Amino acid sequence: MCRQGCSPKVIEMALKATKSVKQRNINGDTLLHLATSTRGRKSHADVLRALLRAGIDVDARSDSYSETALMSSACTGSLDEMEVLLAAGADVNICDDTGGSALAKACWGGSLPAVRLLLDSGANNDFSAKRYFSGDAHVSVFGGAPLIAGPLHLAAEAGNVDLIRLLLENSESPAEDAKATDKASPLWWASYYGQVDIVRLLLQHGFDPDDIDPIENLSCLHIAVVFSQLSVIHLLLEAGCDDQALDRLQRSPMDHAIAYGNQAAIQILASHQSRNKLLRPISEEIPVKPSTPQRPSAAKSQFSPPYIMEIIAKGELETVQRLCESGVDFSLPYAECSCTPLLEAMFLGKISIASYLLDKKVSTKE
Repeated sequence: MCRQGCSPKVIEMALKATKSVKQRNINGDTLLHLATSTRGRKSHADVLRALLRAGIDVDARSDSYSETALMSSACTGSLDEMEVLLAAGADVNICDDTGGSALAKACWGGSLPAVRLLLDSGANNDFSAKRYFSGDAHVSVFGGAPLIAGPLHLAAEAGNVDLIRLLLENSESPAEDAKATDKASPLWWASYYGQVDIVRLLLQHGFDPDDIDPIENLSCLHIAVVFSQLSVIHLLLEAGCDDQALDRLQRSPMDHAIAYGNQAAIQILASHQSRNKLLRPISEEIPVKPSTPQRPSAAKSQFSPPYIMEIIAKGELETVQRLCESGVDFSLPYAECSCTPLLEAMFLGKISIASYLLDKKVSTKE
């Protein structure tokens, strides 16, 4: 996103040769964009001043992405350049074609001083921006459109706790702002990346532990389970999240834990369900709290989930025991055939599983 810096001498030579500040290179960058420094290089504030004195538009946009020089400088955290551009009247709140403002780019760059300068200059701390790309990471976990939204999302991804605190301090209602968008929330992204301290901080500021992504209906708990963020799972459960929430394909967090073979997550979820006496089948309909977005619900299934077949085939007795203790009904037949889990265990010679299910008085009827 950020433009490559250009030598001040090159800029001065270009001005002398053409006497025009409106020229652009083959990439559509103005002289003002070329004068912004890249990360780690010397500031070109003096060149920016010269160009501005020559009459170049401080808010001139590049042909690609419609990015301004302030956005470029914010991304690299060049305070000297930002101060020159802001003093010349740069619009601090305009966005490029991807919906990214200078503040969003400063958050992506991770510069706390740059973010503070923009906030002090009137930047809109908007969590509901159209979208903002940062490479190819911000797409649905299972494919689809970008889910990222505003500055707080980017700070959550970067794991910058101080930056998160600064943004929260400069917003009147960050949790409500995030909920008003059609994007996955900052808490969801922090759960995805396993940013434990940020998850804790966002929960303390009222973010909903049941926030979902709008494409797959994956909750924060779903995504923490999928990526085995065990500390985040504990925090979300302690915050009262719905551990029976269903995604677009009617799968609960436990379904995902089993499908991915995540034994640690299975144990955490099963222990939580037992402790809270949630002894109902995973697929049973669970009422949704009024404060959470409405999700599709499924009627109680008359069949055993297909993943049970795989668990028994692998001989995973401990997983069977945990599921049985958490309320999964092993007496139901599979939808694919009339066989029950107990008959499958007996047929495959999984004696320990068959003995356990018989002790639990699980039916053998087809």
